[in-house]
Amino acid sequence: MSTLVKFILFTAVAFISAAQANQVAYVTNDLKIHVRSGPTDGYRIKYFLLAGDAVTLNGEAENGYQPILDARGRDGWLEAKYVSPIKGAKIALSEANQEIQRLKSSHKAQVTELENRIANLSSLAKKAATSQQTISKLQTELNSVKQQNDLISGRFKQETFFAGAVVVLVGVILGIVFGRATRKKNTGWS
Repeated sequence: MSTLVKFILFTAVAFISAAQANQVAYVTNDLKIHVRSGPTDGYRIKYFLLAGDAVTLNGEAENGYQPILDARGRDGWLEAKYVSPIKGAKIALSEANQEIQRLKSSHKAQVTELENRIANLSSLAKKAATSQQTISKLQTELNSVKQQNDLISGRFKQETFFAGAVVVLVGVILGIVFGRATRKKNTGWS
């Protein structure tokens, strides 16, 4: 192999190792894992980790064991097959349920306010319907009163016309009667 290819491979391995260091990972589901003092089964057990515990990867894996630091800052070696960069389903489900509860409680006030607004709108709709019925009833009464007013006004005009006609007729009759009486006096024939 050429020197350039060796350099590229060496750089890539170093970069991957550096990327693995200080990376957060999780203990896989439903397990209680032994954390050992070295990278084989021959080393003593220092402490235990439970499924879902977060650990920080602390270097390159050796003999199938990954050096880690737990949340308390304790170091040790954990079998690499029990380390995952993804939270386990049990943990993810628990976090999702917590988020749902948080969202429900934070939106509870908004839901209550919307329910109150809906109740108020329902009440206003009932009042609007009642008001519309009252308006319709009042418009019907107004039309009836207008018709009665027109009828009374027509009767008044008719009665006024007849009263005026009677006055004119009486005036004509009186004019004829008194007009002849005064003419007779002036003629001197009687």
